[in-house]
Amino acid sequence: MKVLHVLWSDYLSGAEKIVLKISRMMKSNFGVSIGVACFNGSNSAEHSLEKMFKEEGVEVFTSERKLLHFVKIIKKAIITFRPDVVHSHDYRATLATILARFLILKNRPIHIAHIHDAYPFMERINLKSLVGFFVLSLPSKILAVSDHILNGMWFSKLIRNKTFVLLNPYLGKVTFISRKEAIRKKNVDLIFVGRLVPKKHPEIFCEVCKRLNVKGIIIGTGPLKDELKERYRNSVEFLGYRKDAENWMMKSKFLFLPSEYEGFGLVIIEAIANYCIPIVTPWKGVTKIIECNKTGFIVPWDVNLASGRIKDLLVNYGEIFEEFYNTRLKTLGNFSLGDYVEKLKQIYEMLVCQKGGGDSCF
Repeated sequence: MKVLHVLWSDYLSGAEKIVLKISRMMKSNFGVSIGVACFNGSNSAEHSLEKMFKEEGVEVFTSERKLLHFVKIIKKAIITFRPDVVHSHDYRATLATILARFLILKNRPIHIAHIHDAYPFMERINLKSLVGFFVLSLPSKILAVSDHILNGMWFSKLIRNKTFVLLNPYLGKVTFISRKEAIRKKNVDLIFVGRLVPKKHPEIFCEVCKRLNVKGIIIGTGPLKDELKERYRNSVEFLGYRKDAENWMMKSKFLFLPSEYEGFGLVIIEAIANYCIPIVTPWKGVTKIIECNKTGFIVPWDVNLASGRIKDLLVNYGEIFEEFYNTRLKTLGNFSLGDYVEKLKQIYEMLVCQKGGGDSCF
């Protein structure tokens, strides 16, 4: 079987991490050939998608960050790589895939759309959500990383018969250390890991660190980086992109993620796996990941209220960590990578079988 992943991206983030990991496992465990269509980045960049996938032996098709050029590259990838399944990730990649498939007159591969993020505008009828409806009405199957993504679409009932919720897995190795050793490693109060973009509100993280005068670090980059560094250089340490982000979580007491919305929040699972207690704002679906007041805490978006609550959590860290330590493995058990890959493989095989008949069944 051959699978082509389509990513509207040139940098490593949540969805890209998952594609990279499952590509490795699908290839090694099941002999699935993997291709990727994405944007070209700097080959010297440590986090270039093109470089990372090539290191895994994946065939990579790169494009300029322009829709029509991306469509052309996806078409080329389909013709030359000849995948059984094209697996597009999020709306823009799905739209580009649909347009590329229209340009192929015969032997079109199966198309799976995978939605990793939630968008508030999808709740109401407007131009953007109508385009979203069009985009999701055409693929053979729609995967979503959480049920609140699907429930947040005004047209969800119209596509329900071809949707499937596939919760994101934890991609690393679960570690086991004693309570004493875990606490001994902690020398950072608050950590933020993610893209520095408006929807994640990193300015709230910075402001809380400043008001509480605690040690805070940010791992990640994005369009808000320069502005935030200028305003909060004396309150927060900016580390940029790091391959060892999970090591920094192991050193941190709390992950603070004040997002406006998330599709899933993979970084929360990464934090829990590394003995770092998540603090999040009340976006839809977060309670499906954390067990409130045990494996995570919810604070208001208001900076004053959030600062007060986080101050209390830091003061009572020892007692809070005891409860977290005792319930951590139960939460992680819901996000098995092996189960995820097996379910995805079954979806691929079912769709290929339905299209091709008995001879195509694996």
